[in-house]
Amino acid sequence: MNVGPTSEILLNQDDGPTLDAIDTYLTSVSDQINRTRKGRVWDIWV
Repeated sequence: MNVGPTSEILLNQDDGPTLDAIDTYLTSVSDQINRTRKGRVWDIWV
C-alpha cells in the first residue's frame, strides 16, 4: 500500500453546498477520488 502526505481541513459548517463545493474542487484536481458512504471524507490521489 502506498502512503503519502496527508492533510486535514477543519470546517466551521458542513452543509450540502459547502460539501458540494469541496467535492467539485477535489474532483477537478485529483487523478482518483474515493468517497466515504456519507460523502464526508475524501481519499484522493493527485
